[in-house]
Amino acid sequence: MFKKILSLLALIAMCAVLFCGCGKESSWSVKKVNYAGEVSSNGGFLVEKGDYVYFINGNEGYTASNNFGDPVKGSLVRMKKSDVSAPEKAEVDVLVPKVLSSGDYEAGVYIYGDYVYYATPTSIKDKTGTIQNEYLDFCKMKLDGKNNTVLQRVEGNATTFRFVESADGKVYLVYITTADSKTVINVYDNSGNKVFVSDAVSAYVFGDANDNCMYFTRTTHNEDLDTDESFNDLYRYSFGAKEEEKLITGAGSYRDDGIPGTGSLGVTYTLIKYTGGTLYYSYAQVSSSSDAATTYKAVEASTLVKGEYKNNLAKGDVISNGTNASTIFSSKTYYYAKDAILYVGDKGLMKYDYTKESDTTTNFGVTSIYYDSTVTGATIAFVKGDYMYFALLQN
Repeated sequence: MFKKILSLLALIAMCAVLFCGCGKESSWSVKKVNYAGEVSSNGGFLVEKGDYVYFINGNEGYTASNNFGDPVKGSLVRMKKSDVSAPEKAEVDVLVPKVLSSGDYEAGVYIYGDYVYYATPTSIKDKTGTIQNEYLDFCKMKLDGKNNTVLQRVEGNATTFRFVESADGKVYLVYITTADSKTVINVYDNSGNKVFVSDAVSAYVFGDANDNCMYFTRTTHNEDLDTDESFNDLYRYSFGAKEEEKLITGAGSYRDDGIPGTGSLGVTYTLIKYTGGTLYYSYAQVSSSSDAATTYKAVEASTLVKGEYKNNLAKGDVISNGTNASTIFSSKTYYYAKDAILYVGDKGLMKYDYTKESDTTTNFGVTSIYYDSTVTGATIAFVKGDYMYFALLQN
C-alpha cells in the first residue's frame, strides 16, 4: 500500500524555533514575494502554497500579549520550502503578527486565493480594562501583509470552526455554538455577513479541507407530546446555501404523513467520518432492547439526493455489522479507502477490509500490516503520496 511507513517524533521540528519580527498595525509590512501557486495541507498548522510554507511559530498560550505587531512566538510566519532543511539559515518573515491559538486542534491556518484565514484570541478589553481573551476573533489577511480584518468574534476559545470554500469558489466561516444544551451551526461569508444558522443539531462531521459541504443529524421534536422522538434524521449542508437538505429520515412506519418509514419505531443514525468524498455512518433500529444490532455503511456522498429517503438509505456498502467496531471505527482511525481502514492497535498498524470479513485468513477482516514498538504508541497523522506519517507524543 505504501512504499515506506515513517514514524515522526515531531511533525515539524522547525515550528519550535523562534524568529524575530516587529511592526505596528498601521505600518505593518513584509517582504514582497511571489505567493502564487497551489495550496496543500490547508487547515493544518503548516500550509504550503507555491514555493513557500506558512506555519505557526511555536505554541503560545491564549493569555499571552496579543496586540497587533507584538507577537512573534505563536505568530504566522512564512519561509521558502527550499530552506526547510536548514531553518537556522532561512530567511523567515512574520506574516501575521498575532497569536494563532485556539482550543480547536483540528483547525489551523487556511489559505484561499490571496488571503490567509485564521483564529486568534481577541485583544479587546471590557469596561474594567480586562482583556477578553476567552473570546476568539476569526480573521483574514492578504498574503502581502495588508487588510487584516476581523470577520466575527465569538465567546469560547475552544469553539470548533473551519474556513471553507464553496463549489463556486467563495470562502465561508463555519463555527459551532452551544447554548441551552443546543448545538447550532453558524455560517458567515468572508465579509462577515450571516449566511446560515441551523436549528439545533445532534451531531455533525466536517469533511476534508477541500470539501464544500458537511453532514449532521437532528432529533425531531414531537410538538404534540412536547418531547424528542427516539429516532433522528440525516442532513447535508452545502456551504453558502440558504438551507439544509434532509437526506435520510429515521422515522418509523407508524408515521401518517405518507412518507415510507424505516422499521416500526424508527432508526437512529450516527455519523462516523466524512473524507475522500465518502460518508461513513452507522444506524440501528429504535428498540427497547439494549442489544439492537448496528449496521455500518460507507456511501459516496455525492450520490445522496435530497428527499429520496429510502433510496439514500439503500445506497452504499455495508462495511460491518458490528464486529470489533469500537476499535475499527475509533476517533484515531485513518480512512484510506472503504476497503482499507487503518488504525493503530497492540499489534502495530492494522488494516480492516470489509470485503474479507468472512475470510478465514483474517480476524473478521482485520490484518496487521506493519509492526514496530514505536508505532504502537503513535497516532496516524496523515498520508501524503506513498508515505504514511505518525505523530508520537512524548511528555
